[in-house]
Amino acid sequence: MKDSLRMILVLTLTGLICGAGLSLVNRKVEPKVLAQQRKATQEAVISVVPGAVRFNEKQVAEGAVYYEVFDREGRIIGYALPGSGVGYGGQILLMVGVLPDFKKITGLKVLESVETPGLGGRITEKEFQERFTQLALEPSVSLVKGKKSKENEIEAITGATISSRAVVNIVNETVARFKAVMEKKGEKA
Repeated sequence: MKDSLRMILVLTLTGLICGAGLSLVNRKVEPKVLAQQRKATQEAVISVVPGAVRFNEKQVAEGAVYYEVFDREGRIIGYALPGSGVGYGGQILLMVGVLPDFKKITGLKVLESVETPGLGGRITEKEFQERFTQLALEPSVSLVKGKKSKENEIEAITGATISSRAVVNIVNETVARFKAVMEKKGEKA
């Protein structure tokens, strides 16, 4: 009885010390992690809209965020839209750039992915992301195996169709959601 009480006390004390240590580490690291996430987001916004010089973050009623992107003369040259969804391995976060009229994609950047390295992980490669540049959004983006024949089609990564499809679905859902928001606000051209 005495030994089990001592064991419970030792385990409780160990748990409290470990929990306090993790809490302190989290408190120290969290501002750095948030700063890195902000930096990555800012770089993504500028990279998905060619000619971007500055941007404004906008909040929509549903709590979502989008970015108005401006050129040197202060004209809106596009929008950067953050999107997320589930791929083969888990959550995928990306930033998609679109023209102000929502007719073409200006760029795509995968911010976070836990897809299978070597296969689905190829969605983070520049070559795959560049396939989305100047891709027509009307009708919505389609995934094809093999050679594309239309302006709205993108070729799947061989061996990673699920990951490729996930990116296409995220792009289509993100664009549709923000296009509806912009039309509601009367800002779409």
